[in-house]
Amino acid sequence: MRKQIELVQTRTPIKRMKIVPEIEATEIDLCDIQDDLGHSLCADINSQETVSFVHCDITNESDNQNVADTAIAKHGKLDIMFNNASISDKIGPRIVAADCEDFKRVFDVNFFGAFLGANTLLGL
Repeated sequence: MRKQIELVQTRTPIKRMKIVPEIEATEIDLCDIQDDLGHSLCADINSQETVSFVHCDITNESDNQNVADTAIAKHGKLDIMFNNASISDKIGPRIVAADCEDFKRVFDVNFFGAFLGANTLLGL
């Protein structure tokens, strides 16, 4: 039985995920905001049959819903969700030097995005 894995990742080097497709009997959807890199990685790994790409900004609820809808439409189920999204942006080591908007973006990706992904995808 093939396993369906949804990988969600944002603003990090998705080339690091090359080791994942070595899992046998697996269908994988890579998700990221870096569309060109996502499609390139799928092409480097193999055919669209096993690994595919779905655009997703994990801080966007409708993007997360699109990932869920795509997974169900293509595979009928979701067995595993791996969310590796994180950023540090311009946040320095001193909190008093941090810009509020930069900190909010880090929080949105690292915490709220993880919540949205889990809330949307794990309920399938």
